[in-house]
Parts: sequence; structure tokens; C-alpha cells
Amino acid sequence: MRKNLAKVVSIFVTIGLLSLLFMLGPAEAFVLGLAVSEKSSTLGDIITFTASAEIEEGESIPISFFILKIEGKEDVMCKFDTNGTIIEGCKGIEISRLSAPELGYGYGYGFQPGVFSFKITLDSSEYSVGKYNTKLIAVTPSEDIEVSGDKFFINAPVKGICSVRANEGILTLSEEDDFDNNRLSFIIPLKKASNGNGFLTGQGDRERFMYKFKTINIIENNNDRLTVLTSGDYKMDNKKKIDAEATITLNKKLKRITVDSSDFDAENMHVTLMKGC
Repeated sequence: MRKNLAKVVSIFVTIGLLSLLFMLGPAEAFVLGLAVSEKSSTLGDIITFTASAEIEEGESIPISFFILKIEGKEDVMCKFDTNGTIIEGCKGIEISRLSAPELGYGYGYGFQPGVFSFKITLDSSEYSVGKYNTKLIAVTPSEDIEVSGDKFFINAPVKGICSVRANEGILTLSEEDDFDNNRLSFIIPLKKASNGNGFLTGQGDRERFMYKFKTINIIENNNDRLTVLTSGDYKMDNKKKIDAEATITLNKKLKRITVDSSDFDAENMHVTLMKGC
């Protein structure tokens, strides 16, 4: 009796494991990848993607086509076939196929084990400044298989090496910490926003505040305004450093700067230097 019960339990366990493997099969048998070579570019730059789809040993998958999905300030669904030929919706995009597995015939019809790889280039001048998410989707007769790719940011351009200095204004860390002897300085290189850096300091009656940062993205830059996202750390005197992000907005016409962070704020800083921005 016990042997029969054990046998029945063993059968059910085996069936359960086989069912689990069957459900997990497609994800393991077909692996997608999508990478962006430069995650921070300037409007007008060519952005390069590498898309891949690997069919693993023992599998045969009939792929109908691929979709590159870009979501942000504007959404694009770029549909292309297994040869890399664009079908529709590929705004400012060019695609070339680098490799592909063989196509099987007869029983097990579909693409055989191997790797699809594509070089995808995007002309950022046809897009808006901002942050974008990406996805790669492989469409098959039975299901759509997708993977999230790298995020990328298109920065607003600057006229040259952008240098800014400002002072005065009111810097606030909390209700108890206000500073009025304040200084701000930062520089943004011509072609790579993420190589810029700067600092914001404030001096109160007894304490000194300092925020050191790198410029991450140029969110906006026109005749009226320059808006920059920064990331760094700040501290009070010799206390522990605290990581923080801040958005710096330069009003070019009024020559005033505001700094907005979840940890601190600065208002009405007077611009003493504005060059190449």
C-alpha cells in the first residue's frame, strides 16, 4: 500500500516538474537583448543600438518579425523583418543585419539554433529632447516575446563650452538652515553633458553648506532658459556626505538661477557669468 502511494506521489511530482519545465521552456530557449552604445547623447547625434535574439540548442522558432519600441517624449514602434528590412514606423532609424541562424524546413520548421544580431542607428535630430525607454519584441505565430533594453537621454545642445557663475540669493536646507552668502559655479563641455561639473556653497552664521555635482542631462536650452539635471553629494561642515540630485534652472533674460532638490533649494541667485550657453 505504501509502495503504491509512493509511486503515485512520484508520478505527480514528475508531471509537475515536466509542466514547470514546459512553461519555462520558451524563456530559456529564446533570449533577447537590446543595448545602447551611448546612453547620453546630444540632439543631432547618431545613437547606435545592438539588438540580438539567440535561439538555443534543440529549438526551432518561427519568427514573423521584430519590433523596436521607443517610449518617451514621443513613442515609436519600429517594425522590421528577420532580414533587417524596415516594414513600418521606423522614424529616423536605419537597420542592418549582422548575423542570423539558418531557416529550417519540413518538420521543426522555423529558425534553427543561432543568433540574430542587428545594428540599429537612430538620428536623434528627428526626436525631442528627453528620456527614452526601449524594448525589443520578437513576434511569433504563437506569442510575442519581449525584453526591456537600455534607457537613453537626448540632451539639448549648447552653443559652446557653457560656463555659469552666480551668487547671492537664498539657499534653504531646512526651516532652521538658511544661507545668504551663496555661490554657484558649473561648466558643461560642448559635446558631452555628463562630463560637466560644479558646486553650490552657502555660508550661514555658524555652518557651511557644500553641494558638489556632475551635470547629467541638459533638459532644456533655448533663448529664454537653460535647465540642467545634476547628481552629486552635499554636506554641512564636516558631517557625513549625503547623495542628492538637483535641477538647476537659468533664466537667461533675468539672469537669475534657481536650484530645486528634494533636500535643498536656492532661489533668486544673481548670474555674474554666462558664456557659451
